[in-house]
Amino acid sequence: MKSAAVHSTGAASRTWAMSAHLSALSLYLGMIFANLLFPYLIWRWQKKRSGFVAEHALEALNYQFTFTAVVLVSLAVARFFPWAWILVIAVGTANILLIGKAADRAKSGHRYRYPGSFRWLHG
Repeated sequence: MKSAAVHSTGAASRTWAMSAHLSALSLYLGMIFANLLFPYLIWRWQKKRSGFVAEHALEALNYQFTFTAVVLVSLAVARFFPWAWILVIAVGTANILLIGKAADRAKSGHRYRYPGSFRWLHG
């Protein structure tokens, strides 16, 4: 079953929406908490210009809050149980894959909801 229909958005809006998701990958470049900062900035800059961009940026931000919370808990558990590092690696890998899927959906003009993401912030 296909999810929401393609939005009638311009190429610039789709690019900004895709960038909101991909900007979270900055975490893997050593920019700690940039996975939260960049989607937030895109949301703030674009929310009055494009509802489509705002929706994607807020979704990316909410997911990155959820991801950060899960990683911090996983790291705490891994301090006491060395086998739990497998969980940290799995969560990090899933994050990369889900960001890629979300960016692809945004670029094609579709809505996307990250699975298991808690809605910390509302537009």
